[in-house]
Amino acid sequence: MLTKPTNIQLSKGLVISIVQSWIKGHPDAVMPNRVGNYRLIQKLNKENVFNPYAVGLYQCKGEKAFIKTWSGNLKNLAYYFLVNEYIASKILYKKFELYNLTKKDEIKTPKLIQCISSKYSLSLIFEYVEGKTLTSHSQDEQVEVLSKVIGVLLEISSTLSDQEKKQFSSRGRSFYILSLPVFSFLTIISNPKTYKVVFKAFIHCLKTSRFLTKANFCITHRDISLDNIMVNKQGVFIVDWEEMVLTVPGYDITFFSLMPDQKSTADLVSQKLNYKPSPFLKNYLLIQKTCSYAYPKKFENHYSKELYALYS
Repeated sequence: MLTKPTNIQLSKGLVISIVQSWIKGHPDAVMPNRVGNYRLIQKLNKENVFNPYAVGLYQCKGEKAFIKTWSGNLKNLAYYFLVNEYIASKILYKKFELYNLTKKDEIKTPKLIQCISSKYSLSLIFEYVEGKTLTSHSQDEQVEVLSKVIGVLLEISSTLSDQEKKQFSSRGRSFYILSLPVFSFLTIISNPKTYKVVFKAFIHCLKTSRFLTKANFCITHRDISLDNIMVNKQGVFIVDWEEMVLTVPGYDITFFSLMPDQKSTADLVSQKLNYKPSPFLKNYLLIQKTCSYAYPKKFENHYSKELYALYS
């Protein structure tokens, strides 16, 4: 029975991931030809620079399924994130179903069919959703859908029971304040030349951290992007929930605003929601994402560019 990853497990997983990236870099995930009774039909490549999971289209008795697999000798951060997606997907599928019944809306997440776990692998089997990502739609449609998705997540957050909240990881003031110096240190260690801009961003984070005490927690995807939202005739499907947590409002729109090719779209979404990206979260995310261990060698990290543009 998979349970919510503890902060100790996540910290241990982070350390293992960092060491693995130093030793091995970022090798391609191993794609299994069979997962349970499902046989691989097609390997699916995401638009990410790298993906710690093997993702593919599988089939069993004529039924297609989308399967995401982690494999490894040590349970790193990617493993615990996939456990997190397992828990989040089970709860959120039901919450979206109930929301759609009462609001007559069509915001969904794929149904989790099965979880197959072994000593060295973990696979999540989802219903296969055939459609196009939001990337292929016009900017007006992107703004409309993104605004609706973020708004629906806020609404559903208010319906969570205390028991449901306990099953999700949470990120509050204590987490951000305690992890800020850790990520700042890791960023400087990974690239010593960044120490000046990281220090300035660190100070700005401390100055703007007051807003953390004013907010109620809400469901946050934490990797919201155009290619993590699919659209078809049945509705809008949000996928890839592995980083989902309960945290302060504004995280998703702040994260989205840091994507260099989506700034104008992010501005329009912010205007539509009447919510500006959080200065604290912006600086926190820039520090965290600038850590080069998270990216393959020779990858041009746009977060570090943004950090230098703000503080150099």
